Amino acid sequence: VKANVKAVVGHLLSGTSVATAQIYADSGIVHVVPSATNPRLTNMGIKSIFRLIGNDAYLGAGLAGWVVQQPIEPVIYVISEGSPYATGMASVFIEGVERFGGVIAGRMTVGGDTGNTGELIAQLKQSGANWVFYAGMPERAGPLLRKMREGGISMRMLGGDTLCTQTMLTLAGQAVNYGEVVCAEAGITEGTLDDHYQQFQARFQKRFNKPVEMFAGHAYDSVRVAVAAMKAADSMEPADYLPKLAALKFDGVIGPIQFDKYGDLQSGMITLKSTNGKSYFKLAVGYI
Repeated sequence: VKANVKAVVGHLLSGTSVATAQIYADSGIVHVVPSATNPRLTNMGIKSIFRLIGNDAYLGAGLAGWVVQQPIEPVIYVISEGSPYATGMASVFIEGVERFGGVIAGRMTVGGDTGNTGELIAQLKQSGANWVFYAGMPERAGPLLRKMREGGISMRMLGGDTLCTQTMLTLAGQAVNYGEVVCAEAGITEGTLDDHYQQFQARFQKRFNKPVEMFAGHAYDSVRVAVAAMKAADSMEPADYLPKLAALKFDGVIGPIQFDKYGDLQSGMITLKSTNGKSYFKLAVGYI
């Protein structure tokens, strides 16, 4: 704010994004959000917030809709880390499963100590579940999956975009076999736009000598839509380019970008992925 910036791209997580949103709004700064998924962010009545990722309602509903259609009836135990992101994701997922007629076997909120999982492992064994839904970070989900396997628990793990990461696979180690983790990402498409994203991946690899990281495409497009609106308004002043951004139609590397009246993406596109233990592959792509 003191630097008189014309736009903010961020923050990474929902807690900080929600906490700073009103500050930016009061200062007349446009706030473009690439990765924070809590629905509350765009329900605050702030007209200068734009989010380039489907919120937890999209991901949670998409995962719920997919899992309840599996051939073997899913019985799901839900684990949440208790953060704003995790709590919101778990709640939306449970609502979706129950709405679609699925079975929730139990729910537990866990802390940050991945070493103290004895009670949780015992609960999972007693639950009769064949799936565990994990809402939280891969730094905890990966070690938990490894401990589940060490404890003789074979249930599959389901979760949001944080589970679609190399960190998840690295920390889970040999515990991840083919198809045993299913996760959802927002905004990646297939067809020609998928080719566009693959081109972005290649450019990213060449530029930084490493694979695309989580939310890199969303952050990249966040800058691009702000710049596109500034060019359309022939001005960098938020008051001038804000209406252009609100009405923008843009083909990003993450897919088609157009905002609803709340600043969320009009189309809640998600990609469901699974893994062979070394990398991820697509299961399904669709709109929610």
